[in-house]
Amino acid sequence: MKALGSVSILRNDQAAFHSYLCPEDGEMVSSQVIETESKLVIVDVQLLRPYARELRRYVDRLNKPIDRVIVTHSHPDHWFGLEFFNDVPIYSLPETRYVIENMGDMLIQYKKAELGDLIASDKVVPSNIIEEGTDNIDGLNYAFTKLTDAEAPIMLLIELPDLKTLVAQDLVYNRIYPCVGEKNDKGEYLFDGWINALKSLQKKEYDVILAGHGEPTTDSTVFAELIDYIGYAKRTFESGVNENELKRKLIERYPNYRVTQMLDFSNVFLYHRTW
Repeated sequence: MKALGSVSILRNDQAAFHSYLCPEDGEMVSSQVIETESKLVIVDVQLLRPYARELRRYVDRLNKPIDRVIVTHSHPDHWFGLEFFNDVPIYSLPETRYVIENMGDMLIQYKKAELGDLIASDKVVPSNIIEEGTDNIDGLNYAFTKLTDAEAPIMLLIELPDLKTLVAQDLVYNRIYPCVGEKNDKGEYLFDGWINALKSLQKKEYDVILAGHGEPTTDSTVFAELIDYIGYAKRTFESGVNENELKRKLIERYPNYRVTQMLDFSNVFLYHRTW
């Protein structure tokens, strides 16, 4: 069977990082599989059923038990695929669990109206809570940090300090048009919070950065690129342009980025979202 998505693998003495990247129709979501000596940890599980199913099949071929699945935030493209992992422990921040539990049905129906059976029929709510702090899983140290007001109002940042590895997920889009326009509970756009989070990460030295959309990278200039993009998007939006002009200007300035549908999602948040 021909593969639908692609997998990039980075290895060192302690772990292998398998990044499963789906095609553009699935928003080029990147799910991470962290493989250690005897266990697997999976981070985020795709939007569309075909890609979530393929991710699970890939994981099963590694022939190691899944210690847990971690959902980093409540955006549907990172948890709809949980239906293929409901036989293993699923973890998230309490705020993420709350959104999935209380808004998951509405989000599924909203996307099913557009995409039909490509979308899960039922939500799967994480049954385990991750708290901020450190943990050791199969000999590998993890550091969990809750970020507020970045790409999403609440999201989990995962660092593997011994390996200088950042599991950034949607804090980092690697040459994919970022989805901007989220607001916090005060009704404030998150442009500045996202930029501040990236500036903080710029001060650290990472050997590997695993993105939530796009390929993994070893190039820390990805932070500066995103800061530039988010700042430009903010300034252009605040100048009063309409949604078509905003999209045109972003494509014109960043012509090599991919997944233009993310610009349409941004416009929904910026110009039309009422919830």
